Amino acid sequence: MKEKAEKIRLEKPMDAAEFFEKVCGILEEKGRMPGILDYHLPTSSPDLIPGPELILRGNLDYGASEEIYLDMEMEYLTGGKKRESDLGTFKTLQDDPEAMRTMGCLLADFIVEGYAFIRSHSDGFTGKAVTDADMETIRARGLEENFESWKENDMWENCGNDMVGLQEGKTMLRYGISVREILKRTVIVEAENVEEAVQKVEAAVERDEIILDVDDYDDREIVPSEYWKGGRIPDGEDVSYYWHLDHDGR
Repeated sequence: MKEKAEKIRLEKPMDAAEFFEKVCGILEEKGRMPGILDYHLPTSSPDLIPGPELILRGNLDYGASEEIYLDMEMEYLTGGKKRESDLGTFKTLQDDPEAMRTMGCLLADFIVEGYAFIRSHSDGFTGKAVTDADMETIRARGLEENFESWKENDMWENCGNDMVGLQEGKTMLRYGISVREILKRTVIVEAENVEEAVQKVEAAVERDEIILDVDDYDDREIVPSEYWKGGRIPDGEDVSYYWHLDHDGR
């Protein structure tokens, strides 16, 4: 008969990066961390491990060049909606079939040990997930000190309950979003090598012989502005000279 795992109380709930590192440590202790790894890197997400109801999974695939990546993720419900969060990434520079099988075994081992750790420490997880959007709201309302106090004193019910109230009366935050349109024109040039070819085209551009216009449109990307971290505009900053959208996006 299989013995029931002893439940251990965590000193404080874990975030995604801490959980990833903990499971990696367990794998290393058991000799299951492959020697072919180039690195393993935890996520930068502040998301907390919500509890035993989460689903662990991984995305195993080849990279753009000669490498294999294994991205570990978790899926859970928050506010009645399904959410996915990154845990961390494994990478190997090898890309042969045996390396892919080894990384597949690592995926299985991570899931097995991850679930085992969660089951044995289930009393220490929050049961509530504090998302990136939640943290933005906490900062916007000046509640960072309260949030840190809740974490230090294990008052996670307060955190979860207050987040419900925050979301119900949530103020609109301001973000700067950049729209970039890329123009491209391919020019055929005769040269002894590619460096000379590039130099000839650069010289033609400097002489205004090559001027791109709307017919050279190639691509568009819409991303958070690099002028503010994550695109989030600090309260009180004057942005009146930028283009503005109404609350309904028009």
